[in-house]
Amino acid sequence: MSLFLIIISILFGFIVGSFLNVVVLRMHTGRSFVRGRSMCFTCNKGLNWFELVPVLSFIFQKGKCRNCSVPLSIQYIAMELVTGALFGLVWFVFFDISNLVSLVPVVFGWVVVSCLVVAGAYDKRHFILPDEVTYFFAGLGIVSLFFPVLIGSDILVQLPAWQAIISGPVVALPFALVWWMSKGAWMGLGDAKLSLGIGWILGLRAGFSALVFSFWIGAFFVMLLLGYRLVVKYLGRKKLGALDHHIPFGPFLIAGFFVVYLSGFTLYALMMWWAGVLY
Repeated sequence: MSLFLIIISILFGFIVGSFLNVVVLRMHTGRSFVRGRSMCFTCNKGLNWFELVPVLSFIFQKGKCRNCSVPLSIQYIAMELVTGALFGLVWFVFFDISNLVSLVPVVFGWVVVSCLVVAGAYDKRHFILPDEVTYFFAGLGIVSLFFPVLIGSDILVQLPAWQAIISGPVVALPFALVWWMSKGAWMGLGDAKLSLGIGWILGLRAGFSALVFSFWIGAFFVMLLLGYRLVVKYLGRKKLGALDHHIPFGPFLIAGFFVVYLSGFTLYALMMWWAGVLY
């Protein structure tokens, strides 16, 4: 039964991911997210229902438009797969069949996933984190401070401690300082805005852990990219242009958040584990 519900969550995530694709592609274009027929951006042909089935349509069409055969962006299937996987993980981590109140963090987690998938995809596509998404995420962070808890048979709304209240601004402060000192040259203010929600949802210790993990993930990605370019250049398979120095940090920040949010793993736990290995 548990595995069945996880699979249902994943499939639901695929559907939501397909809609989030529409949100990312139509945001700031003046087009409605819910009205207007989906179409191929190359040949402008309207898509039939069987061309809009999450994941499967992309696979069966071999990643191409059925009408003009132009390759489709990998973003389509990537967002659907990532959203589905994260929806399944949220259900697995937060749902407790013996406590129906656990549905609150599950639904909350799905909203968080949807918000951050849009933020990450938009940042990768346009090199900017949209204010609408970062402010909404910050709002989710404030809501999380008042999550209901089950005490006996009573459901109570907890009042946040002052440490939880200041966790958002404190976690966002390093990015805000980098933005201010570099006048936006090194990092955009959107990362600081996104960090507000990260701090409020995770708290100070876990929030700073997410920031550190995001830098580690980003560094690992850059090393992989450089390694790939060196191998391709050595093999002489194709010409490579100059390395793009503008790599959006938002997706790495989001990845670091999910590492902590879904695993509970922090820098403190890592240090304790390392200390156990050494001693």
